Amino acid sequence: METYVGKIKMLCRQLSIGLVVPDKVDLSAGVLELRVDECVSCAGIHNVSAPICHFEAGMVGGIVKTFFKRNVKATETKCNALGDKTCLIRVDLL
Repeated sequence: METYVGKIKMLCRQLSIGLVVPDKVDLSAGVLELRVDECVSCAGIHNVSAPICHFEAGMVGGIVKTFFKRNVKATETKCNALGDKTCLIRVDLL
C-alpha cells in the first residue's frame, strides 16, 4: 500500500498538481482519504459554495483504480476554496 500511495504522491508532485498526503487508509473498509495540499485548482480562491477540485479527485481516483484494478468512487470532501485548510479526497473501492 505504501508503494501505491508513494507513486500517487510522486506523480502529483511531478505534474505540479499538489502535495498528496495520505490521511486515512483502511483497505479492509475499502477507503482511502488523501489530502492535497497546495492544490493547483483552488489555490488563492475563496468563498465558493461547493468543492471545486474535480480534476484532482478524478485523477487520484483514476490512479487508485489503475493500481487496484477495481472501480472506485472519488469525492472531494474538503476544499481549500471552501475555507478548509486543505483539500481532502475520499476514494471508495467498489
